Amino acid sequence: MNNDATCILIMIGLIIFGIATIYFSTSKKAVVFWDGKDLILTTLAWLIVPLTTMAFRESSVFYIIALIVSVILFIRSIVVCVKKNRSVPIGIFVGFFKNIFALFGIFLVLGFIADLKNKEDHGESLGLLGYILWTLVLGLFAWFARRLINGPAVYIAKGWAVPDGTLESPTETEQEIATDKNKA
Repeated sequence: MNNDATCILIMIGLIIFGIATIYFSTSKKAVVFWDGKDLILTTLAWLIVPLTTMAFRESSVFYIIALIVSVILFIRSIVVCVKKNRSVPIGIFVGFFKNIFALFGIFLVLGFIADLKNKEDHGESLGLLGYILWTLVLGLFAWFARRLINGPAVYIAKGWAVPDGTLESPTETEQEIATDKNKA
C-alpha cells in the first residue's frame, strides 16, 4: 500500500473514531474531560517535550525528565478516563480520543501562529477573510472543547453519585438535565 492510501485510511479512521466519541460524549454516555483541569493536563502532556526542547536545547537531562513527565500525564489521562467512565474499554477509547483532541488543538494554535509569522517574515497578509476564518475555527474548537468537559453531567444523566466538591455551581448542561428530569 502506498503512502497516500495509508494517509487516507488513517484520516478515515480518525474521523470515525472522532464521530463515535463525539456521539458518546454529547449523548452523555461517556465522560471525556472531567473538568477544565483534566483538559489542561491532557494538553500539557503534548506540550511539555517541545517546550522543554526549545528552552533547553543543549540539555538532554531536561529532555528526559520532560519525556517522563509527558508519558506520566498521558497515562494519567487514560487512567482518569477509565476511572470516571467506570469501564476499561470505554475509558481507553475515550482516553485516546481526548489526547488526539488535545493534540489537534495544539496544531490549530500552531497553525494560526505560523500564519501570523508568515505575514511578519514574508509580508503576506492573511487578509480580513483569513482572520475571520481563523477566529471561527478557533472559536468553534473552544466551544467544542467546553462541550467535551462533561464529567458531572454524565454522572447526573446516568444517575451516578457525583463526587463531593466537583460541582461548585451547576452548569447549563446540568441545569438542562435537571429540567428534563422534572418534566418527565
